[in-house]
Amino acid sequence: MTSDKAGQRGASGARGRRRLVDPATSATKRCATNGRRSRVLVPWAEGLEDRKLLATITWNTTVAPGGGEWNVANNWVGGVVPTNKDNAVIKGLTGTSVVTLTGAADSVVSLTTDSSVNLEVVSGSLSLGVGSPSTIGGPATVENGAALNVNPSATLYIAEQQNITVDGQMTVTGATLYITKQYNRGSTYGITVGNGGTMAVTNSTIANYGTAIEDTLIEVANGGHLTAGGNTFSIDNVTLDPGSILGSGDITTNVFNGTVTAPVADVPLLTNNQSFAGVDITGGLSSGQTVELDPLGTRTTAGQTYTIAGGLSVAGGASLTIGTGATLYIAEQQTLSVSGQLKITGATLYVTKQYNRGSTYGILVNGGGVMAVTDSTIANNGTAIEDTLIHVLNGGRLTAVGSTFDI
Repeated sequence: MTSDKAGQRGASGARGRRRLVDPATSATKRCATNGRRSRVLVPWAEGLEDRKLLATITWNTTVAPGGGEWNVANNWVGGVVPTNKDNAVIKGLTGTSVVTLTGAADSVVSLTTDSSVNLEVVSGSLSLGVGSPSTIGGPATVENGAALNVNPSATLYIAEQQNITVDGQMTVTGATLYITKQYNRGSTYGITVGNGGTMAVTNSTIANYGTAIEDTLIEVANGGHLTAGGNTFSIDNVTLDPGSILGSGDITTNVFNGTVTAPVADVPLLTNNQSFAGVDITGGLSSGQTVELDPLGTRTTAGQTYTIAGGLSVAGGASLTIGTGATLYIAEQQTLSVSGQLKITGATLYVTKQYNRGSTYGILVNGGGVMAVTDSTIANNGTAIEDTLIHVLNGGRLTAVGSTFDI
């Protein structure tokens, strides 16, 4: 009896056994029950990548209400200098408040300042990364030997009435930069590249922010240097002052949706860009210089015009040609003075009329100067009452063939 029960237990145990599942080796195992085959599904967990939340680190206005050195830990709430994993915020400083960066290569995800903060990158560098947009809410200066970098996919806003002055180096690469327009300030703001400063912009967008009436500006001063390739400039003005540095290939393959201002002698260096709106020409040509103004744009020349906004002179021994298809405006109260040679061939030239100035403006051909007009139109621009003119002085010469004069 005992052996029979033991045999029954043994038989029953054999019939009821299940093979244990090892989840480390398989998610499913087969088992046998009364000759039937089935699958046992075993739950398992997939590991997730490590992630860290971005921290916002704020300037300590209790410890350093008047500004101070960026890389001093106690100047920040929590006693930690922000890094490339953090958003940095500096607001609400008192008095003439300057925050300086000295020596280190600092990086943050984003930076936000307000109008109380004067930011100075004295040496080393500051890099703005990808994440929350950055806002420069007060004046900022990049000193000689220092650098400000706006890295790929970053977004930077320059607030209303604020300017970044670059005496060192500023790079904008694959990023978006907005300059805020403003109302009735009588000044332009944006970025000034000073003497010895360099601004390098590549594959980026620089645009207006807002719809106010005052112009926005990138100005390259005497001794400053702008290089730009593959960008879209949708701000009001990009201005290359006389004496600014511009070499062949420095500014290429860009789209300019606002006005570009440049010395007339530098205009040929702009020819390899995709498109332009207005090009204001300044300065003059010295003896031995020869420039031809043709329609600009490798993708399209539609809508591109030239304007003499501040007077222009062609010295004896110099030559200026307004080429086929080009359009040139002489702005109100401005004169194109020719002591060398002016050729207008297959082009259109407009002289702007003016109100109650008591003088006439237009083109002045001086003694020894020659103006040759062929198959072109010279006409008034506007409906003001003062006359426009071409004035050929004693010893000057005008030749004209197949042209229309409506001045």
